[in-house]
Amino acid sequence: MPQSPMPCGLRHPRLLKDTFNTYTWETDGNLASANGVAIVYDAFGRMVENQSSPVQYVYDPTGQRLAAMQGQNLVYAAVPFPGGAYAAYNSSGLYMYSHGDWLGSTRLLSTPSRSAQPAMAYAPFGEGYAGGQNWVHFTVAESWTVADGENQSGSLEDFMFRRYSPVQGRWISPDPAGMGAVNMANPQSWNRYAYVTNSPLNLVDALGLQSIVIDDPPTPPPPPVIPSPFDYNDPFVQIQPHCDDSGCQGKKPPPKSKSCIPRKSLSLDVRAELAVLGWMAQRSGGVRAVGVGGAGAFSPASLAGGGGSAQALWMADYLGQQGLYWSVSGGPTVGQPGAGVIGGVQYMTSTLNTNVTVQDVVNSSLSGGGAVGAGFAVGVDVNLQTGVFTETIGFGIGGFGGAPASLNIASGFIFICKE
Repeated sequence: MPQSPMPCGLRHPRLLKDTFNTYTWETDGNLASANGVAIVYDAFGRMVENQSSPVQYVYDPTGQRLAAMQGQNLVYAAVPFPGGAYAAYNSSGLYMYSHGDWLGSTRLLSTPSRSAQPAMAYAPFGEGYAGGQNWVHFTVAESWTVADGENQSGSLEDFMFRRYSPVQGRWISPDPAGMGAVNMANPQSWNRYAYVTNSPLNLVDALGLQSIVIDDPPTPPPPPVIPSPFDYNDPFVQIQPHCDDSGCQGKKPPPKSKSCIPRKSLSLDVRAELAVLGWMAQRSGGVRAVGVGGAGAFSPASLAGGGGSAQALWMADYLGQQGLYWSVSGGPTVGQPGAGVIGGVQYMTSTLNTNVTVQDVVNSSLSGGGAVGAGFAVGVDVNLQTGVFTETIGFGIGGFGGAPASLNIASGFIFICKE
């Protein structure tokens, strides 16, 4: 398959043509067109228009594609239900229900009058081989960029950040995480075009960024970890030397690994949130985090007072490390007299190409910032050691300003367990 050259700013070669379609690409890695039809994206890298009809796309508050529109006219909408079912709407209203299998792929369709409709049957990698054309819905994706009605020939499945070819059983673009997606214990992870490390019956990838384990059917045991000198700097890979009842090669048994959060215990939206944060951190070369927190300060005079803050955020860095970060800080306040508190949603980001890791954030000890709160409130904090910004959007009582300099009293980071 021909590959494009690597222009300045594009780190990975891109597929220009395969057996079925031709492609062009933007310098940031997004698909610019398929078969000559241009694609438009928003600031979050989500497809918002396919210019063949044209068709525009609407997203729900969680970032999932909700509907397709032509101007003010509804073409199609899929409203999710608990348990994985969907209600489908067209310009006339509700017309179909979708019932999925354990992967989320549509296997049965029913109407509001409770009559059954033919649905698609899929091979393991998503190619259609039986059924009807009412609705092709493989795992959580649908065909919008290129569609043929039955997931055959050149049809592409549109996941949030990548396109997948069910006939070829692979992504048409490499994993944007680069080497950050590689697990030394899993040889399949070296193939950056492989769909869910070639385990399509046990794993799904809701965003095109990270595989998620499906509990039903039971997943096979993980492959054995192969010791390698490259693993010692990777906190996710546990080196397992050969051991027996007498110990490990004549030495004491290795200490138990530190506690971590099992990925399976996280809800699907948290896992998707971590995948998006990791993707953003990989693209910028730093850290990204989102969570909740609050801050408060009391300044009876301009040069006297104190304040503190606390936060808990899901965090990911450009090295692929993910987990839960928490911190408590406090210190003197220098600024305008006043008192107040603020609490709400927090978002943490590092400036471009700073290469800040989660360890840098946890080990930081000095930060400064300010906040104003009375009703709706906004606060900003910048870490003077790492250059990491934390913004708080929420509600406050009272008001305080100036620059409270906070020392890190306690902080920590709990890793997500390696699958």
